[in-house]
Amino acid sequence: MFSPAPDTGRSGGSGSRPPRYRGRRPTTAGRPTTIDDPSLPATPGPVGGARPDDAPRLLADGAHAGDISPADPEPAEHRRFAGHLRALEAVADADEVTLVASVLRDPDRGMASSAVGRHVDRRAAALLTGPRFTDWSAALADACAGDDFLVRRLREWTLLDTVARGEPWSADEVTGASDWFQRTVATTPVPTSPEALRLLAERGRTRRVRHAADHRLRQGAPPRLP
Repeated sequence: MFSPAPDTGRSGGSGSRPPRYRGRRPTTAGRPTTIDDPSLPATPGPVGGARPDDAPRLLADGAHAGDISPADPEPAEHRRFAGHLRALEAVADADEVTLVASVLRDPDRGMASSAVGRHVDRRAAALLTGPRFTDWSAALADACAGDDFLVRRLREWTLLDTVARGEPWSADEVTGASDWFQRTVATTPVPTSPEALRLLAERGRTRRVRHAADHRLRQGAPPRLP
């Protein structure tokens, strides 16, 4: 599995800028970690078997009881954000859509979208080009309908999958995609096509993308799937 390019907060087309949630992960080794975008998070610690009937408790508590003291000054939405990440990390495949929909009903819509965005990136990177990707992305798109950022992110993961498989795509789709999509194609080891790299080397939105795509072409792009 590869790691997609991180979001920088610079927009590339309507709806491409991720929701920014400036919260804090639970303190690790005495040092809190700041969260400022929904790119893939550090791997959370192991969490045992979240079930659909756990969702209301996880969403209400935001964290396991042992994680929070009565005097903890951290805002409730920060605890809920951490709880959402843990629940999404642990959820069984069969319960994923139900949990995503539950998270997106959180009253803090920006925070909920950021948590689900992290989950989408992690899961899509793991499933990309596999036999389950298409059904998974379609199911998640239904659960995320109404959130413009998540809908676009899933659409661009689907375009990455299409390019990697050598299925038909258009130049307008690639050149009109977000900065995140173009950086992911140009700078990460995702399987892709020389045609997509040549297009980005010539018409990528930023100098960084154009340079990276040209460099990847010269180095030899990982082949798309047969």
